[in-house]
Amino acid sequence: MRHYFYILFLLAGLSACRPVYQTQPQPASGMKVQQTPAEKKIEKMILPYRNALQGKLQETVVVSTLPLEKGLPESGLSNLIADAVFWSAKEWAVTETGRPVPEICLLNMGGIRTSLPAGVITVSNIYELMPFENEIVLLQITASDMRELFTYVASKGGAPLAGLRMKIKEALPQEIFIAGVSYAFDKEVWVATSDFLASGGDDMHFLTRPLKQFETKIKVRDAITEYLRRMHASGAKLTAEKDGRITK
Repeated sequence: MRHYFYILFLLAGLSACRPVYQTQPQPASGMKVQQTPAEKKIEKMILPYRNALQGKLQETVVVSTLPLEKGLPESGLSNLIADAVFWSAKEWAVTETGRPVPEICLLNMGGIRTSLPAGVITVSNIYELMPFENEIVLLQITASDMRELFTYVASKGGAPLAGLRMKIKEALPQEIFIAGVSYAFDKEVWVATSDFLASGGDDMHFLTRPLKQFETKIKVRDAITEYLRRMHASGAKLTAEKDGRITK
C-alpha cells in the first residue's frame, strides 16, 4: 500500500504543473499482485487527478510549421527559448516599478533537453524540453565580466542569446551589437538568465559577481509556455528560424 501514498505525493506535486516521472517495480514472472480494498479505494481517489493531469499535459500550446532542434552557433530552437525568456523578463521589469529592463538574455545549451516537433506542441513537450525548476533572474554585469561573458560564448561556439548580434572568429568574440548599438566592453549590462547560471552553473562564474540582482520568480519553462500560448492565441504559428544573431 505504501506505493499508493507515494503516487498521491507525486500527484500533489504535479497538480502544481511540476514534471514527475513515475516508476513502479515490476513483479517477478509468474507472481500475481492483488490490490487490497484500501488500495482500490486510493486508486479510485487518484483517478480524477490523474485524468486531469493528463488532460493538462496534452493541452495545445502552439502549432509549429517545422521541427526545431538545438545547434551552434545558433538555431531556431535556442533562439526561440532565449527570445521567450527575454520577453518574459522585460515584461516583468516593465510591470515592476523601478526594476531594470534587461538588455540581453543568456542561457545555456545544456538546459535544452530535447527538440520540438513539427505540428502540435503540447504542455508535455515543453516539460520534456525544459524539465528543470530554474527561474529567471536579472543581473547587472560589469564591463569586465561582460568581456568574460562574450569570450565564454565564443569559446563554446555559441549559446542561446537574445537582444544582440555578434560574430565569432577563431573562438573570439567580434563585432558585438546590443540593441543595434556597437558594444566595446565599456559599460555595465543588464542580463536576463536563469538562477542556475547566476550561481555559476555551467562554469559561468562571470555571472556570480553582479552589481545588482533581481529575482522574478518566473520559471524558465513557464516563460516559454506563456510566450508560445500568446503566439497561438493571436492565430500565429511557430516559425522560429536562425536569424544571424550569432555568426562565424
